[in-house]
Amino acid sequence: MIRRLSLVVMLVLTLAINLAAQQRVFPALDSEGRALYQVSITAADATITGLCVFKCEGDTIRATLLNEFGVRAFSFWLSPDRRKLKLRDVMPALNKWYIKRVISGDLKWLCNATTADLGIERKHRRIDPTGQGGVVLTNSRRHITYQFDPAQPSDHATD
Repeated sequence: MIRRLSLVVMLVLTLAINLAAQQRVFPALDSEGRALYQVSITAADATITGLCVFKCEGDTIRATLLNEFGVRAFSFWLSPDRRKLKLRDVMPALNKWYIKRVISGDLKWLCNATTADLGIERKHRRIDPTGQGGVVLTNSRRHITYQFDPAQPSDHATD
């Protein structure tokens, strides 16, 4: 009986240490709870490029993806436990239930990835680091690639 109990305690401690050692890969928020990424979402026949602005408000992470012209492609909210991701303000070209479901699932997968998930394909999704400190998520079932590279905010507008 004592052997079983000590075995269970050791197993629980090992799992807790392994889970604590794994860090979330994305998003990497700064001390103010913000992050700015250059984004490229590529599908078979279309590409969306622009900036993604992350902001932590309380326990909720909110993000908005803007294209080069400042038009919002979509926004999303990530719950504190990272189990729910809600797409908001989706542009008309993407506002189809089947497109929103794929984007939502892929972003939820990306935001829940840990360092142990890098380079491993699970459920037709693979996350790889980029050379610039960002991440690339590849959805092999839908042939969609999401690339997020850290961007530096500029202090002035350019012409």
